[in-house]
Amino acid sequence: MRGNYWAKTTEKGLPGCSVEEHCRSAAEVAKLLIGQLPESILNRLPGGISTLIGCHDVGKISPGFQTKCAAWRGPDGNATEAELFRWRRDYESNHALTSQWLIRKYYKEQYGVVKGARSWSRCVGAHHGQYIENKRTTDGQVPSEWKSDAFELIQRMEQLYGELPQGEIGEAKEIIIGLMIVADWIASDEHFFTAEGDGVESCGIRAEHAMQQLAFSSGTELLRNLNWGQLFPHAPSPRPLQQYLWEKCREPGIYIIEDAMGGGKTEAALGLAYHLITNQQAQGIYFALPTQTTSNRIFFRMLDFLQKAGAEAGPHNLRLAHGNSWLLRDSLFCKEGEEYQTSSHRDGTMLYRWFASAKRSLLTRYGVGTIDQALLGVLSVKHSFVRSYGLTGKVVILDEVHSYDVYTGSLVSILIRKLREWGATVIVLSATLTQGRLRELLGSDADIPNSSLYPLISIRTEQGIKTASFAAAGNKEIQIECSESRAEDAAAEAYEHASAGQCVLWICNTVKSAQNAYRLLQAERCEGGPEIGLLHARFPYWRREELENEWIDRLGKGDAKRPEGCVLVATQVVEQSIDIDADYLITELAPTDMLLQRIGRLWRHSRPLCRRHAEMPKVKILSPIGMEEAHATQSSMIQFQKAIGASAFVYHPYVLWRTLQIWQKPGSIRLPGDIRNLIEGTYAEEVEEKLPLDDKMLEDLKHEREKMETLAEMNCSPQAGTASDAEEEITTRYGTQQGQSVLLLRCKPEVLGVDGIRYTPLYGDPIIVNPNRWQFHVAKRIAENLVQVPAGFVNKDTYDECLENFSFRHIFSYFYLDSGRFICYKDEKRALHWNEMIGVEAAEDVTEPDNDL
Repeated sequence: MRGNYWAKTTEKGLPGCSVEEHCRSAAEVAKLLIGQLPESILNRLPGGISTLIGCHDVGKISPGFQTKCAAWRGPDGNATEAELFRWRRDYESNHALTSQWLIRKYYKEQYGVVKGARSWSRCVGAHHGQYIENKRTTDGQVPSEWKSDAFELIQRMEQLYGELPQGEIGEAKEIIIGLMIVADWIASDEHFFTAEGDGVESCGIRAEHAMQQLAFSSGTELLRNLNWGQLFPHAPSPRPLQQYLWEKCREPGIYIIEDAMGGGKTEAALGLAYHLITNQQAQGIYFALPTQTTSNRIFFRMLDFLQKAGAEAGPHNLRLAHGNSWLLRDSLFCKEGEEYQTSSHRDGTMLYRWFASAKRSLLTRYGVGTIDQALLGVLSVKHSFVRSYGLTGKVVILDEVHSYDVYTGSLVSILIRKLREWGATVIVLSATLTQGRLRELLGSDADIPNSSLYPLISIRTEQGIKTASFAAAGNKEIQIECSESRAEDAAAEAYEHASAGQCVLWICNTVKSAQNAYRLLQAERCEGGPEIGLLHARFPYWRREELENEWIDRLGKGDAKRPEGCVLVATQVVEQSIDIDADYLITELAPTDMLLQRIGRLWRHSRPLCRRHAEMPKVKILSPIGMEEAHATQSSMIQFQKAIGASAFVYHPYVLWRTLQIWQKPGSIRLPGDIRNLIEGTYAEEVEEKLPLDDKMLEDLKHEREKMETLAEMNCSPQAGTASDAEEEITTRYGTQQGQSVLLLRCKPEVLGVDGIRYTPLYGDPIIVNPNRWQFHVAKRIAENLVQVPAGFVNKDTYDECLENFSFRHIFSYFYLDSGRFICYKDEKRALHWNEMIGVEAAEDVTEPDNDL
């Protein structure tokens, strides 16, 4: 090469580490990462991947990039100002695009016509997290002498690491790009590779040191030949379904486990994962759940499992992955008191995302988090490839899959298909699935017989499809009352049961409905009467965490703190994977699968009847007043929705109507024996006594499903465009853009000049926010005082750049406390009402499910 081309600049802005040194560092890291992959994944990768990764930054050998450093004076150090100006003006500065152009040219000139050359060059172009589309064949080109220098570097990579990969890229595309991005990240980390450069001879040694320090694989091995009781001493004798998976299943594939709520599906899945890992059929676990709350709970169960299995459970190999996981100190590498100087908002945001973003959490061997983090591996969002690579070859456990709407459910189906391409084993856990949904999850070509049996395991491996059914572990009879009822009457009934010593759980479909129920109950309550509680997602993080811990502690398995009568009003946040045990359940009408989940909170643990103050478990389902009359009079769909009320904006009216028809019939049900019939009856398309309104609603439901399925497919297509980091969180759920995060303050922010701005949050001490200094304790305090409100209530005028470094959210609003109200200090016409027991209320509310993503 004619001279030294820089890849990194020093702190003083001088040319530092050379392109060759950085490329070799990335190639050395890639070699080590590839060496850790299981054999099943290695068989999917062609040779030459380290070489390709070593060429990722060859596009930095270009006039457009090199002139970004003001101190650089050309390859020979003698370029004139006129030459530098011309290079800066005439040539592409995006080095990823130039790398893509150079690799494709190299394939053509060195190898002639090569299958897959375009795909391999596009992989290199995507090393910043997204594909780059060439609009013209000349995009990214460089002068001939620069091209010669770049080709010389590529040849050097081939001499060191072998020829570039040949042939079609196949199913490994996402894995390879993710591997490239991670190798580049590590090779760019100045803790291990200095910006000044240390010489090409040290690349291998520094790569080994980096891998040791990051502990990508240390402490992750599980002890072999453990028995079930050693892993799960709290349940030393496996149930028949658990025993089948433990003794007879050893192949990678898709496993769908349908069993009752509290039936031990989690242990069954972890037991299967243990065998696959110890038999070298998988390299880790990611446990994906619907909400942050359920993820937090399962995290500690996973921690216990890993400790029992002999793995070191620390932040280097077990991470919690969701938007607020960084608030738990163990999930971060930074500690209280650490701060980082930055030169711009952009730098601060990047540092924040390094510590707080979940995209890197999937790189650890074991992880627990929301389903969203896995779904971002198939959606067309930036750095989706990193998540794809992070899930490669793992056991991915998808819990509560019935809880998702059609859009997210369609994404789940796509994810399962891609996970199998990435060599992962998928274990799906659900209490309730229709036969149609079961086929979708196993694959559209799945040929499985209709089965009314329950519990059921459906398995798809390379050997084919098979099922195994088991006898239900005892049917529990539950008395059902489903009727129209006013909230005032329900409150009186709930309070009566609580006064008799029962712990009552009342589940509502919207936050507004839950807040109203709480107020009605407080009006019923007399001094010294049963305690009334409220739990939903419209509390700030600190307060919600307090309430969740308090009520789970009181209504969990033990008796020591269990109250002698109480009413807990809640939304969907208690619907799944939360250990709450109620004596009596009141619930608003919801789809059958959701009702069954809610009933899973009823008589969950064994207790003497004298402690229950009841002879048998009972459920009261509140049907909207006027719903049946509106249906009988053949109202229009709009009128029928109005009769249903707010719930019609949360769940489809047809599903609610079918649910009502199914649940009005029995005076009691038996679980788990009746689960299959209840589900299939609700979602059956051919039903008796169907009226024209039913046909209209069913047609609308089908149309909505088709629209959501199409949208999901489009959002996973590379042609869909790449969402920005700020948009990632809203692409996994349809309609979650209806909510927005608001920071709650006690008073107006105070500008302190160059020191920043003082904010006094609702909870905790005042903080000083400096946009150029990221501090962990400041970011944590801000996050603890966030609350979700309807998006229509805030606007972009309330956005403040000062907090840009400290938040994932695209729009950020702030209110200050004034006589029990929060007033937007940028728009004082907007106000929120606050009460520590009720949470935040907006005067202009919207009806939406209480999603906790």
